[in-house]
Amino acid sequence: ALREPGSQPVVHLHRSGGARDVLVLHERPPERLGRRREVAAPQLLRIGHRRPILAATSGLVLTAFQLPDVRKRWIADYGDALPAKERKSIEARLDAIAVDGFAAINSAVVPGVTDISAPVMQSGMAIAALTIPFMNRVGVPMSQPQAAAMAREKAEAIAQRI
Repeated sequence: ALREPGSQPVVHLHRSGGARDVLVLHERPPERLGRRREVAAPQLLRIGHRRPILAATSGLVLTAFQLPDVRKRWIADYGDALPAKERKSIEARLDAIAVDGFAAINSAVVPGVTDISAPVMQSGMAIAALTIPFMNRVGVPMSQPQAAAMAREKAEAIAQRI
């Protein structure tokens, strides 16, 4: 399992599908409501969900951790409709993500959620991105930096098993 007891409950695994970021795994445990009742947490994204690769946190991570020629090609191919200023901004963001080793970006899909995403690396490039939609919640004893560390650790563990 990708999650541990008391950890942030939702984990996504994304892959590149050409110009799209594709959700390939969604893992979520039940949530406690009250003292005994457990229900499944709501699932906002379905397996196969696609977003433009440069518009998703996981897509930015996939792009940031490509070989330089591939990264340039993806920016050119998938960002061709963007204004030059926005493309420059994305390039700077990709550089920062590559230096940090992960991304933590406010969700464009769910207000109040920060998407924390780390690369699953193989042969010097990202083959997938492990993403945790993080939200500070009562009863979840994990800070955002702890969630980021967990995402990086679990992404590395996945890479070692591939």
